[in-house]
Amino acid sequence: MDQQAISRAELDELKTVDPSTSGTEEQRFLQECSGWYQEWLHANEPQLQANAIPDTQVLVIVFSESPDVERTRLKAMGEGESRVFRGALDAGLQGTLLATQNLRRILQIRETFSSLNDAMAVCCDTLADSDTFVIIPLTQRRVLIHPRDVSIEDWVHNPTSIAVRSQTLQISAKQIDKDIYEFYDEGLRLAKSSLSQMIWKGKKHPYQFIQDPEQRIQSYLLITLKQGYAHLMGVVNEETVGKGGRCDITVQWPTPLGAYPYTNVKIELKVLTHARGPASNVTWAQSGIKQANDYRLANSEAVFACVFDGRKDQTDQMPHLDAEAAALNVELRRYLMEAPIATPKASASVKGTATAAGTKSIKTKAVGKKAGASKAASKKTVSKKTASRVVSPTKAKSGKKGAS
Repeated sequence: MDQQAISRAELDELKTVDPSTSGTEEQRFLQECSGWYQEWLHANEPQLQANAIPDTQVLVIVFSESPDVERTRLKAMGEGESRVFRGALDAGLQGTLLATQNLRRILQIRETFSSLNDAMAVCCDTLADSDTFVIIPLTQRRVLIHPRDVSIEDWVHNPTSIAVRSQTLQISAKQIDKDIYEFYDEGLRLAKSSLSQMIWKGKKHPYQFIQDPEQRIQSYLLITLKQGYAHLMGVVNEETVGKGGRCDITVQWPTPLGAYPYTNVKIELKVLTHARGPASNVTWAQSGIKQANDYRLANSEAVFACVFDGRKDQTDQMPHLDAEAAALNVELRRYLMEAPIATPKASASVKGTATAAGTKSIKTKAVGKKAGASKAASKKTVSKKTASRVVSPTKAKSGKKGAS
């Protein structure tokens, strides 16, 4: 027993260790790049304010498990091998970097691009769809994210762009609520939205998600909120395992004049899927409400249960969940997502007969079918509009029905 016991010194040492962000190596890489850019902006703010950094300064960072090995594969992009250190934050840094997940090993293989357009063209010509990378137009205060297995040729026309907010605002539960809705509305509500393409399998696999959709949404939402609140001393992260388990996202900010030095908001994410089935989806959504309540601390301004709805039939919005959430003082939010669906092919034209009467009969039937199809499409559109209504981020309080 003595050999298995953990000493007090070991326990104290564990308290100083930060947990690794969940997700794949590629997802953690994207978050590290986002964090690095925040540091770069802070360090070079004087040069940015003086317009000393040109608009043509663009940085491409490609994820690599072994930059020293992978630079051979990417010789077409550049053959340099200069080491770059994350902490340097050089104002003149640009070109292409190969970097490990934690940015501990970085090699610069290309020194410059002539423009953002040039950087995109080079990426199209030299990188594979399987490459995870970011493009950072350094003066534009945004990060363009390309995840693994997304068509680069399609991506360059509609890249996932996460802006770095710089305006002054007050962090609050209401502001966070608004920003989550904006994240959903711009990136996940429609099938053609940039983030939607990173969680759905696509038109060939109707209503099927890529593996771990909750983890993917969590990763992109983490990046978005971090970019939004870092300049306000807001800390956005996953919480260590604690009172209710491990919360998906915690936003914490200083409130020196409040009852506590820091205030926080807890966010639990759940994704409803067509494959799970009605009963299991209800249970899954209920678990999100319970978990959000379990994560609540004394200094929590609010706790959110965010339900992203990817079911084929979204008609039943489970109104009983509002009462359950209200009883626990949990802010329940529903976000209905449109799945990518293949467009039905037009039916082959009907061949007419030799007689005039036969031709007339066939035309009449064709017109009838067309009218019927139009009527059915009209009903389907109305149904779809009804099902796609999303709860307003400011109206789900007090147990109101979410799908207004």
